[in-house]
Amino acid sequence: MEWPRSTSSSCSNPARVSDMGIAKKKVYLAGPITGDYRDAEWRNFVASGLRRHLVEAINPLDGSKVEQYREDGMKWIRKTRRDLTGVEEALPLSWAARDFDNIKECDLLFVGFPYVPERQAIGTLMEMGMAVALRIPVVLVCACPLFTEHLFVRGFVEQSVDHMDLGIDRAIAILQRQVRQA
Repeated sequence: MEWPRSTSSSCSNPARVSDMGIAKKKVYLAGPITGDYRDAEWRNFVASGLRRHLVEAINPLDGSKVEQYREDGMKWIRKTRRDLTGVEEALPLSWAARDFDNIKECDLLFVGFPYVPERQAIGTLMEMGMAVALRIPVVLVCACPLFTEHLFVRGFVEQSVDHMDLGIDRAIAILQRQVRQA
């Protein structure tokens, strides 16, 4: 699927000398995980756009098949880690801890809502809260005004746009600013 493109985007440009300073930057890709093919598709699109600027994308779906998730997100798992390794620990909790650790290591949180899920995206909202608490800038891509106009979103999200390629451009600009300010 081809994402709608803005007419002013530069995300398709190859890496430039100005990108060399952001080469070690990391961006976490947050968004709904419902089993919809778009959950993986937008993340792959954004990861590719970031790679063009030498930025690493941290994708919580890496190594997973999106089909293994259901509409209720992470609740699909009923096993514990003991079932796999002998250590008693609920898998969703370990995934939440993994995601938190990944967010702590990132320089930016990129939140994608290519569609409005039928249920609340609680994990995504938690990840946004984590980033805000850690003072990690958040770029939100969402075309739903009910979400983008919310007081908390307007107050804590650094950039809110309605196209994935514009989100990539804004993310790159923020990362470049971080390098200049360092």
